[in-house]
Amino acid sequence: MSEKMYPIPFRSLMNWILAEREKTGEVFGVHKRWIADPAKTLPIFGEKIESPFGPAAGPNSQLAQNIIAAYVAGARFFEVKTVQKMDGAELAACVPRPCILADDEGYNQEWSTELEVGQALDEYVKAWFALKIMAKVWHYGDPDGFVFNMSVGYDLEGIRGPKIDHYIESMKDASQLPVFAECRKVLTELFPEEAAFIASISPQVSHSVTLSTLHGCPPQEIERIVTADLARLAAQPDPPSAPAEDEQSCRKALARAERRLRRLYELYAEDEDDTLRDAIARAKQDRDRASEALLAVQQRAGQDAEKEDALGALRTVGAQWDSLDAREKQSLVRACVDRIVLRNDRIEIFYAIEGAERSEVRAG
Repeated sequence: MSEKMYPIPFRSLMNWILAEREKTGEVFGVHKRWIADPAKTLPIFGEKIESPFGPAAGPNSQLAQNIIAAYVAGARFFEVKTVQKMDGAELAACVPRPCILADDEGYNQEWSTELEVGQALDEYVKAWFALKIMAKVWHYGDPDGFVFNMSVGYDLEGIRGPKIDHYIESMKDASQLPVFAECRKVLTELFPEEAAFIASISPQVSHSVTLSTLHGCPPQEIERIVTADLARLAAQPDPPSAPAEDEQSCRKALARAERRLRRLYELYAEDEDDTLRDAIARAKQDRDRASEALLAVQQRAGQDAEKEDALGALRTVGAQWDSLDAREKQSLVRACVDRIVLRNDRIEIFYAIEGAERSEVRAG
């Protein structure tokens, strides 16, 4: 077996899957597929997963075929292999081979992706398309029932560099990548009856990121990464928001729904007709929706002030951070960060700003 990894063109990858399924019913050797239960999903980062299992960033989440095999076996959360500014031949020259040696004990010297960053990006887009079409055509589960999580490292300088910045932005929106157009074209040719679905596949490959740091990463470096994230968010224009209904309009809609329901009950009392019974059921649904809309407006009104405080704090990050004292920095971070969760060697950071991606810092 070669120590090098060779990406497979997307057309060849899909033809391999189709031929193997037709011949043996397997996909990359996985002979027993896992079928998701649509009634059982878990929320994560504003998305959903059909099972709480999946590969952590490693060689097993580096190539598209590895990700596809894991999906067939039941994985639904994929922390794709870490990328950093050092890649390809430069990285290979720094890592002794074999990178995982297990003569009498396991010793892992492997760092980030052994591919170039651009190649890794292509692999994840290819896997994204493959899982979408497999879910749709072969009913493995909901096409939106899995999540890709980026992993980037290893310090702020590298993450802010053009190579990793392009990777992050492309994972957030892959629509301009040649591989995105290629995958869409190949799938449309192989599955012409699914052309509408293929055209609707989202270019947003990942909404979340794991910040992978080396062992013993100092807290100052974590602080720099978080504040850089906040400064990046501050520089972005406010996301467009749909016009919200006001409370008065919602109250009027609820009153209309209740009047209609009362009238239907009166008619039903005079003549117990099946058509009226169905109309009453629909009117109840309309009344419930109007009531939920009113409640949502009332809750949103209470949240607006908190969001404005967070946005106001966010706008000061880039310009004033270095001039703030420790107490002021603490107050600013508390306004921008919703919560920080410690999980063994990981620190998960959840921002309080709408549209901000959740970040995770890993010491290792």
